[in-house]
Amino acid sequence: MGCDSKHVCKDRTFFRTLVTVEDGKVLYMGNTSTVDVKEIGQVELVFTCGKTLTLNDVYFVLEVR
Repeated sequence: MGCDSKHVCKDRTFFRTLVTVEDGKVLYMGNTSTVDVKEIGQVELVFTCGKTLTLNDVYFVLEVR
């Protein structure tokens, strides 16, 4: 069984774009529970050195701590 990791964020203000998910995506949490993914989007991280990193297909999940 392979490991499939995803970027996840619970703060909507970090997202540049957000699209509603309609295909029933599920996020498997570390404690073996699951949560439905309602939106996926793009997050742009700007570092103090001036470089920018864009993360695509980031899951917006409020239940993440």
